[in-house]
Amino acid sequence: MTQATNFEQLGTLFWQGSYSAFFAQAEQESIPSILLETIALSIAPEFAERYRGGSLEGLLWPQTKRLLQVLSIVYQPVAERMREEALKLPVHHHHRLQLLAHSLDCFARAGEEDWVWLVLKQILEDWPPNAFINSLYDPQTGEEVARLWLFQVTQYLRDLSQEEADAFLPTASSFYHREAAAAYGRWVNQKRNGDSAWPEWYIPPEIRLDEPFGAALAEICRDPSLRVVVEVGASSGEGSTAVLRYALPDSVRIYSIEAHPERYKELARRVSKDPRCIPIHAAAQPRIATVEEVEEWLKSCSSFWASYSREQALEWHQEGQDLLKSVPTDGASRVPNPDLLLIDGGEFTGWYDLQVFLERGARPKYIALDDIFAFKNSRCLTELPSYGYRLICWGNVREGFAIFKDSRATLPIHFFTIVLDGEPYIERHYSTLCELDKLGIPWQWVVVEGVAALRHDTGWSLANGGRIPEEYSQGHSLDGTVEYLRDLAAKDSRVRLVQKPDGQFWDGKIEMVRAAQPDYPCLLWQLDADEIWTVEQIRRVHRRFEADPTLEAAQFYCRYFVGPNLVLDNKGKWGNNPQMEWWRVWRWDPSECEWQTHEPPVLIRKGRLPERVLTADQTEAEGLVFDHYAYALRKQVEFKESYYGYQGAVRAWEELQKAEKPCSLQPFFPWAYGDPLVVEVRQRLHLFVDGVFFQRHQAGIATVWRNLLRELPQLGIRITFYDRGGMGELPQGVERMQGHPFSYARWDDPELRQAFIWSGADVFMSTYYTYLPSDIPQVLLLHDMIPEVLGWDLSDPMWRQKHAALEAAARIVAVSQNTACDLLRLTGKEAVVAYLGVDTSVFKPDPSAIPKHWLLIGCQQGTYKRHELFFEAYQQWSYKPFPVLCTHSWSTPEAYRQAAAPQPVMNAYLDLQQLVHLQQLVQAYQNAVALVYPSAYEGFGLPVLEAMACGTPVIIYPNSALVEVGGEAAFYVEDSLSDTLVQVLDPKLRAEKVRKGLEWVKSFTWERMAKTIQEVLHLAVKPSLTAL
Repeated sequence: MTQATNFEQLGTLFWQGSYSAFFAQAEQESIPSILLETIALSIAPEFAERYRGGSLEGLLWPQTKRLLQVLSIVYQPVAERMREEALKLPVHHHHRLQLLAHSLDCFARAGEEDWVWLVLKQILEDWPPNAFINSLYDPQTGEEVARLWLFQVTQYLRDLSQEEADAFLPTASSFYHREAAAAYGRWVNQKRNGDSAWPEWYIPPEIRLDEPFGAALAEICRDPSLRVVVEVGASSGEGSTAVLRYALPDSVRIYSIEAHPERYKELARRVSKDPRCIPIHAAAQPRIATVEEVEEWLKSCSSFWASYSREQALEWHQEGQDLLKSVPTDGASRVPNPDLLLIDGGEFTGWYDLQVFLERGARPKYIALDDIFAFKNSRCLTELPSYGYRLICWGNVREGFAIFKDSRATLPIHFFTIVLDGEPYIERHYSTLCELDKLGIPWQWVVVEGVAALRHDTGWSLANGGRIPEEYSQGHSLDGTVEYLRDLAAKDSRVRLVQKPDGQFWDGKIEMVRAAQPDYPCLLWQLDADEIWTVEQIRRVHRRFEADPTLEAAQFYCRYFVGPNLVLDNKGKWGNNPQMEWWRVWRWDPSECEWQTHEPPVLIRKGRLPERVLTADQTEAEGLVFDHYAYALRKQVEFKESYYGYQGAVRAWEELQKAEKPCSLQPFFPWAYGDPLVVEVRQRLHLFVDGVFFQRHQAGIATVWRNLLRELPQLGIRITFYDRGGMGELPQGVERMQGHPFSYARWDDPELRQAFIWSGADVFMSTYYTYLPSDIPQVLLLHDMIPEVLGWDLSDPMWRQKHAALEAAARIVAVSQNTACDLLRLTGKEAVVAYLGVDTSVFKPDPSAIPKHWLLIGCQQGTYKRHELFFEAYQQWSYKPFPVLCTHSWSTPEAYRQAAAPQPVMNAYLDLQQLVHLQQLVQAYQNAVALVYPSAYEGFGLPVLEAMACGTPVIIYPNSALVEVGGEAAFYVEDSLSDTLVQVLDPKLRAEKVRKGLEWVKSFTWERMAKTIQEVLHLAVKPSLTAL
């Protein structure tokens, strides 16, 4: 009997249910147990096909479970396969949960307890409480997720909680089980009632723990001073209410105001068993914005960034008016004054919902706003600073959010300095601290002056021969430091000088730092005399601690000076060792904190080291690196030679200044471990970039700037990026400055000017059309003149701002010759041309790729992109050989679908910040029959280059800058687009165009563009430097 016949007989036995005979036959044939998986595949051909194909259907196929119930010997290999396939899927994907849940059962049946625990821990890591709760009510997958948790996962979680109590919270099992049961019950009841769709009044939760606003709100909820929280617009209790319930302790009362009757009922049901929650059915107050106010706001917003149309706004406004007439409007009067107030009610009541609390004298410590780019809270965003509130956190998800903090509750900063002979650097601090007054940040500066005896943690230098020079026998500075500080303290009570009597030394530096410690809660900041910070760096650190009440300490790197113009390249080495150095900021509470040592600085809280900290790598990524002039002057080295016992330090330092650079430090300073490199400080051009475009968009212009931000630092340009949200990770060498939300309703942007000044930058550029006063050097990168050429409404705020930016610019860079010519023709202004580039290490051909689809970038109707021309041409074909793929598009107009039928039109919305989406775009190019780009006008046309770099033919019309970009490598539409589509299918002609395209793109590089911009930046700055 052949092996195939054996398997056929075994299959018959199995499907007949003769399981004993099945295994007996397998044993008789001497089939090793390791091959029983092969038997399983053979006796179920459908399963075999799907299982071997690696498809999810195979692994989740209903017959799989029946098969595994019999073939216990293969539980483990199949479980391992399921786990492997699961881990390839994105976290929070319900198929990933399905596979992991099934693998739990299989591992358990195989007796592999270690694997059970491993898989379960993976599930808990994938689905922390925040993501878990939100997933239970997802309209598409919520029921399946709830069922899997309730019937498969939680039974193992109960066992794990009992066996590994240290690793998991004792309440974890009951929490997951309770929430899954409640959600599953809701889904079952919904089906029982015949209501398979969400009711019309239902609004899916937007504020969730797994999105930025929910996460920021949860951090604020950690503030132990909170007692009362009020949310206006609680909806059905699944969004902000769920976040607050999860994040707040039992001692805090949550008042949830909801006007809509049906949403209120659901809210009341959801919180009925939570004693902290008080649901209130009412509007917060009776007022609503007038139609005139709504109309005026719509006019002030660019139509391109508008949250909704005029018609939609007026329809919602009428609905809001009708609701206020039908419900109580005294919600605010039924709640106490809140410590945290969340405004997320009616679209046109936000400002008045806030006012009703402020007018009665309430002073919330925190005010959180949702939808700050919509009408709802746009006025609150702009007006709250005038009420004494500071913006501490915001984001651009959906229509944006913001969290403000009462300036009177602002965390004060207590700077302290221990010093002996601090000149000249000691005098550089006071002016910086006074700048904090403009920010509303209260501060004090305590300076402890004098000689520290070589004792305690300061006594380490005695073994090196360290000693206190005789000239310091009186215990005080000799260089004018004391006189300067006494004068300063006399004129500003916030500055306090602490000294020992003449002739006395401090009992080590630990006594000095303890003498400086405050008696009030604050942000404690060690400010050594020779460590220089900018006001912007201080602001950023303060903001981080304000936004996260649980943050306990922060560590930093420094630019370590070993000469007036010499710094060390020493990250992780002597002078920049994150294992011990440069802890500089702590959250201080005198009842909880105490100094343990000063060298290195160790502050403990409640007997333990800080746990929630910002590491040096994290602060470095935000540009928080201070200048440390430790060995910059000869007199500093002289003192260190005596005090620390660094024998021969002065002579070595002098030799170092003369040595050829770069050079190793260790031959000069033997104690400098890690062999740090000494380099000369060179003056670098400092560019300030406003990242406004990323606030709303991630493609097109965003692609250009992502590449420029990578290339410009390599040309020696220092960049400060003003982050208004949406940027994500910055390239190495680019400093991030947290910005504020941009709105076309507020062109005059004093905060942007102030940020530029604080940064100390030389020149300004914007990723779009924001600008500064013309006395500041600025360069405008001009992408096109589309609105002007195509006759758009130039009264739109976006285009008015564009022309104001053109007037303010000292220099203009255009991305094509055509754009530069249009600019000159329409405005009389000249521009330097800098062509865009393409990264051929990313956009490159795939030799194995096979043409599968026509490719369009976007899929709109009635725009200058003219996608309809392609579908009109394709509709003429009686046989349509390829489907159509549209990237950067959510949906397809029905007319386009009909034109392409019977071939489908597929959509792929790609976020190019994500590597996986970028790879998908490259694959879309590589597998395209051609990129069809029928635009009427382009300032450049970057997709044309990207497609050519991937070995993909391109079809364009001979207009605007497209001719410059396409060169001789593109297919140009002369008479008929339909005919041009046919030409692309000609193998010989196609191969010739692909060859020319691959050669043509070599002349377009981001490095070349960056070098042109570098030259223009220097030209823009030069006149201002000459004036100085």
